[in-house]
Amino acid sequence: RAACWAGAIPVRFALAADEVTTLHPPPPIHAVVPRHALLPLVIGRVREHFAAFAPPLGGQMWLEYGETPLRWQLPVGVVFDLLAGAEAEASLPWELTVRFQRFPAEEVASGAAADAEATLLNALKEATCVQCGSALPVMTLPPELTQKLVAAVVAGRHDDFEPVRAEVRRRALGQLRGGSSSGGDEALAMKAVPARVHTSQRDWRQLA
Repeated sequence: RAACWAGAIPVRFALAADEVTTLHPPPPIHAVVPRHALLPLVIGRVREHFAAFAPPLGGQMWLEYGETPLRWQLPVGVVFDLLAGAEAEASLPWELTVRFQRFPAEEVASGAAADAEATLLNALKEATCVQCGSALPVMTLPPELTQKLVAAVVAGRHDDFEPVRAEVRRRALGQLRGGSSSGGDEALAMKAVPARVHTSQRDWRQLA
């Protein structure tokens, strides 16, 4: 599990040439983005870097790879595997274009960091509901634990995520036992294993 959390993608962000409003284009910005992260949670400094060079009446920032807008609702690693695939590993960093005009509302949901946090927590609620039949183990987490979860995903820190995962599991086991969160066999099987599958024609690879 820790090996998966260590995965990251080097990314090169560059402002679209047709949106540069200054005499000289801004330099690109480079970042190493955890595969588990959602884009709105990790591109704050990218927006700040390019905003002064973009059209003054520009709208919401969005990203594209080639001519394909990036769907921020999926983790960065999934988006990379679906659009770029294993062949892109030989030509890293992953080159993304930054845009502020003509937001593709029909393809990409409008989202800020708060929306990404909500999407992350909703995914955890759905997964927990599949496991134990209820989303309460996540819905009743203390605010400090939900904040720690988001921070761990953004930074790709498995050690910070593990205590939150353990607490959610403890609560889920209690839900299965009918409200008691202590005692009993900690190896108690959950109702099901949550999984989400995305398919692509490209080759992809994920550490086991």
